Amino acid sequence: TTIVAISYTLLALKQREEIDNRSIGDLFYLMVDELSDLSFVVAFKQLIELFKKISADELVLDDETLNNIISEFLSQLPKNYQRVFW
Repeated sequence: TTIVAISYTLLALKQREEIDNRSIGDLFYLMVDELSDLSFVVAFKQLIELFKKISADELVLDDETLNNIISEFLSQLPKNYQRVFW
């Protein structure tokens, strides 16, 4: 029975490695992390564009003031995000 249990465990492991992308190791997690960062950046850019559009529609701020506010906000972000948005 021990041999059968070991055989079953090895077959289950082999099947998992063939169908489960997480078995690739760090590559899976690096890809997932990169995708999540990318989606955040895209969403953030869309949020800034939406803010610009709403401000332009409301005629509350002129373009120069709006750009100064956004530039000041972006300058307060962490350095890795500043590189993306500048």
